[in-house]
Amino acid sequence: MKKWSLAHFCAYLSLAISITLLVLWCCNVGGFTVVSLDSFVGVIVALLAIIVAFVVGWQIYNSIEIKGKIEELSALKEIINVQEKNIKQESLNT
Repeated sequence: MKKWSLAHFCAYLSLAISITLLVLWCCNVGGFTVVSLDSFVGVIVALLAIIVAFVVGWQIYNSIEIKGKIEELSALKEIINVQEKNIKQESLNT
């Protein structure tokens, strides 16, 4: 049995919505009285702007998180170097 994840669910949902809208558009259901080309382009540009804002925010969040992880690794590296020096000193003493 396949393991379903959120990504699979979203992909299949997106495919179903796209196919449904394509069929409705081909059959000209509802007509085009409400949506003109200008308002359609405006909506698309607004949606793209929102998506880009989320993506940029996500990248900033990830860069801050990675910076914190790098600082933690640097601190651990210093601790390991001190321990390595102590081990060498102890081995020379013995």
